[in-house]
Amino acid sequence: SSEHDPDVVRLRNLEEVRYFMNLPDASSVSTQAEWREGYERRSNDIMWIVKDKLGNVCGTNRIYDICKDFCEKGSLITDPLFARTLPATLESECIAIGTAFEDFNVGEIKTHVRSDNFKMKSLNSRLGFIEDGKIDVRGQEYFRYVLPRKYWNPEPLKKVIGHWAKRAEIDRSRAT
Repeated sequence: SSEHDPDVVRLRNLEEVRYFMNLPDASSVSTQAEWREGYERRSNDIMWIVKDKLGNVCGTNRIYDICKDFCEKGSLITDPLFARTLPATLESECIAIGTAFEDFNVGEIKTHVRSDNFKMKSLNSRLGFIEDGKIDVRGQEYFRYVLPRKYWNPEPLKKVIGHWAKRAEIDRSRAT
């Protein structure tokens, strides 16, 4: 919704995000609103805002081009201020993948990662993605990854998320 446009712009304009998403121009609230309005007309995409328990926006994620055989996963952004204190990235990815496989019954998920984005390459490996070639995105080399349904195993990841959640609760209780 439009209420989140300023938060999305703030996240998309982070230097690291612009670099890894290969965004040549800075976003503005008006360009985000224009994109969102076009996006809302699509029927095979889902984008969501990631919030912490206090309602602070700490990221975005989406699955798109959803069809029977596959979908794409992308536009994952995690605010660096939250990345070290919340399992937001891992939890958001698990929700995206779970939604694709469980709710939309897709056969596989594709994603593209800039060749020097070592954090996402590592996370994709942990999630079960397999490197499957290279593509060009606006003149920049990206690796293509595929996650067939049979390689998706969320149970170990749920344990990690649970551990992080307990750690965050302990940190919050110490702060009060």
